[in-house]
Amino acid sequence: MNNIELPAEVPIPTGLALRLGASFAFHPFEYSKVLIQLGHEPLAPRNTKTLLGRPALAYPSVFQYCGHIRKRDGVLGMWRGVTPKMLSLAVQHLVGNKF
Repeated sequence: MNNIELPAEVPIPTGLALRLGASFAFHPFEYSKVLIQLGHEPLAPRNTKTLLGRPALAYPSVFQYCGHIRKRDGVLGMWRGVTPKMLSLAVQHLVGNKF
């Protein structure tokens, strides 16, 4: 049989590696942002005051949403949907370099 030799080192493009790493690291914040934009409000707004002292309601921050997701779905729940996002970024990069 013919032996097929693979290259010893497969180069990983630096731009792709940085994009994948940053996207993976910030995915929980992006996930929370999308839930906020869709109007998913599992946390009630809290009473607060404006700078002029008028009563107002404050919605939860992205960090509070991340904490709620972590409590409800666990740490792995914060990275729900990261696999399709990583594959999409890789395909975008490969197609962009090809064409």
